[in-house]
Amino acid sequence: PGQGVSPTRLSNYARTLFELARLDEAADYAQRAHQEGTRLGNQLSVAQTGLWLTRIYRAQHDLTRATAAADEAEPALHGLLPPAHPIFALLSGERALIARDRNDLPGALRLIDDAIARIEQAGRDGKSGPEYLPILLTYRADIELAGHQLSPASADLHRALDLLLTGAQPGDYSVYVGRAELALSRLLGSEGKSAEARGEAQLAAQQLASAEGEGHPETRAALELSQAGL
Repeated sequence: PGQGVSPTRLSNYARTLFELARLDEAADYAQRAHQEGTRLGNQLSVAQTGLWLTRIYRAQHDLTRATAAADEAEPALHGLLPPAHPIFALLSGERALIARDRNDLPGALRLIDDAIARIEQAGRDGKSGPEYLPILLTYRADIELAGHQLSPASADLHRALDLLLTGAQPGDYSVYVGRAELALSRLLGSEGKSAEARGEAQLAAQQLASAEGEGHPETRAALELSQAGL
């Protein structure tokens, strides 16, 4: 996308680049989306782009910038969207991963529990958002794994996979299924279940290769785990 492209299109392109792990390019397009939205006075676009900047900076391990992006976006979003909007749960989920990366596991769990509670309440109220629950459950499992809480992590991952696979057809693939299976493989490895861990990693690699490509870091990680100990 070139000059004069809408901030929404720039932001969507940043999201695609992020999912492909092309983080520097993703940051560039998200920053351009933020700048273009500011120039046009599109406050909602600016605030929503803040969520992607938070994700991108966190993935780049720039936790200071990730926190700053979240801190800028959150009050602006509260001025534009109702409190039950799922973007607040997603933002809380990103803050949880930032806390995890800072080794603040109690804080990370408080934040991800809040995010999941918001989404579950939205589901009970018949509002949008429950489709994000498997993603947030996988986030929480990652945090629980970091704290060696294997039983809760296992429960969250199996719940996430049950939700993701409901209604799935043979041949379907999903990056979210792959990520949950990759986390489950790591969990099984932590439990000393090497053969089961390799089998789960194989499933993850198949999903991630179809969704992200064979060269993606997550796919390569799954392939390495599928061959570990052989």
